[in-house]
Amino acid sequence: MAWKKARESAMSEVEQELHSAAASSQDCLVIVDDNMYYRSMRHDCLQLARRHQAVYIQLYIRCPVETATQRNASRSQNQRVPEAVMHRMARMFEVPDPQKHAWESNTIVLDSSRLEKSFVSNTIWQQILGMWKDPVQLVADAATLEQTRQDGQAANKLSLQHQLDLFCRKAVSETMQQLKADKGVDQHQLASTAQSLNAARQAALATLRASAQSDSQAECERQQVAFRKVCNSTKQ
Repeated sequence: MAWKKARESAMSEVEQELHSAAASSQDCLVIVDDNMYYRSMRHDCLQLARRHQAVYIQLYIRCPVETATQRNASRSQNQRVPEAVMHRMARMFEVPDPQKHAWESNTIVLDSSRLEKSFVSNTIWQQILGMWKDPVQLVADAATLEQTRQDGQAANKLSLQHQLDLFCRKAVSETMQQLKADKGVDQHQLASTAQSLNAARQAALATLRASAQSDSQAECERQQVAFRKVCNSTKQ
């Protein structure tokens, strides 16, 4: 999609700016101006700041859909955002929540009715300067830690499935090689045996996939032993 490519390009430019800022001896402010309606979008910016040891601050401008629609209508025709898009984005918007997501603690909330220059320059800039200190030592919130744990378990289980699959394929290959060396086994029997062993391999993988995360390692080992017995019985 075009918007995804545009976003990737913009984030690449942000990273270049952060890289240049890190190499500079002066304080630099990099502003990313976007709707960022998904929390994950904002988290991408956080990760960039973290990678370049920068302070991360987010400014949340609270604006009713009705107000946004009125302002949008005052734009020229070629600059207006379709109202359906605005309403959809409003429904999907994930409001900053520092209580659940500690990394959003540096959030400044601004009501869209207070956008006069004096208020922004005096109040908002003072808040930004107050937060603009040493890079924050980011502590993962409970949801992030749980997601990391689940991702790790899923990756481990996927690795075990791959391990079991390789084990079974090797056992099938060895079994078939031995059967081919036996002059008394015809092609029909070989094909039937190969089909049977592959079905058993698929069943072993399905059993491992259905096992509980905490029992995956033990289940993988059980399936290896069971599959080896199936191969041995085939060769008898």
